[in-house]
Amino acid sequence: MLRVAIVYHYFAHYRKPIIKVLQSSNAVTYDFFSDLENNKGVKVYKPEKQFTRIENKIFFSSFIWQKEIIRHVLNGDYDAVILLGDFKILSNWIVMLIMKIRRRQAYLWTHGLLQDEHGLKWVLRKLFYKMSSGLFLYGERSKKLLIDKGFQENKLHVIYNSLDLEQQRKYVVEQNIKQIKESLFSKDILQVVYSARLKTSRLNGIKSLIRTIDEINKFSNKKLHLVVVGDGEIKDGLLEYSHRFSDAIVTFEGAIYDEDTLSNIFKDSYCCIMPDDIGLSAIHSLGYYTAVLTHNNMDHHKPEVEILSRNVTGFFYCAEDENGLLNKLHSITSKNIYADNFFSEVDKMLSTKYNPNRQVEIMEKVIG
Repeated sequence: MLRVAIVYHYFAHYRKPIIKVLQSSNAVTYDFFSDLENNKGVKVYKPEKQFTRIENKIFFSSFIWQKEIIRHVLNGDYDAVILLGDFKILSNWIVMLIMKIRRRQAYLWTHGLLQDEHGLKWVLRKLFYKMSSGLFLYGERSKKLLIDKGFQENKLHVIYNSLDLEQQRKYVVEQNIKQIKESLFSKDILQVVYSARLKTSRLNGIKSLIRTIDEINKFSNKKLHLVVVGDGEIKDGLLEYSHRFSDAIVTFEGAIYDEDTLSNIFKDSYCCIMPDDIGLSAIHSLGYYTAVLTHNNMDHHKPEVEILSRNVTGFFYCAEDENGLLNKLHSITSKNIYADNFFSEVDKMLSTKYNPNRQVEIMEKVIG
């Protein structure tokens, strides 16, 4: 049986389902290495077995050195390692060098490129990527960008991303979410949801969303109510800003990790709206049969945006049009968007690409 080390700065809580699948593998034994702390307010998951904590030494605010991983790789006799694909984790350069000298495999699990890149940052990223045996990427767009930059296609493996699909499917069945979605449009007040960490870069987008809903409610027969799920440094400022408008416009729920609570919010929401960058929220939303509205500038989205099928499961407004969000939101809340092809398209994307079993299947085919 192959032995593989997976090394991260920390495992975010949403990684739990794929780690569980990796740990149940009959083909590969995985050892997991990471710290259990981070300075980004992200909830961390500790694998239940085959886990070793290694300390992140952070300097110059964004560079990381994981001293202990060098020893573990030297002594571990691993057939392959899978590293977080961040060139600012300096110890990963050493790990890849060790594996190269031993003629073993070293893969990088990474977003890759989100947009075309140049300058020193690209030079370092390119050198870092080239040292690896290959990249495990989140999306097809990144693969294309890297091929255009001269990377070999056979070294680029798209494994997508995933959440706890099994648990989401359970809630979908138990709560009859499909039937509820089909009937939501008949309501006079439509709930919409925003779900993401409330960081500074998202402040203007959320403010714009609140203003847009206020404007629509002034002229539309269908009234909208926004539920904001998430916490972060801008929450207090958004609460204060929201007081300028009617209490009926927005509710702040804070950070929620309990899927039972989240399923109820998404079940009752007509759509998920992300006026800024969208990533995992796209998978999360479709997992509960909830359509997504966001902007059309792909350079500013995470790879998970690719799960959205235009005008079927995902709706896009022009980012350069100051009335783009208002016009598109009014349009999709003026008709029932939950047709049969919506549900079949969601099921296809989740069953063939965006689930942990499929991710592990692709990874082990490459490693093996």
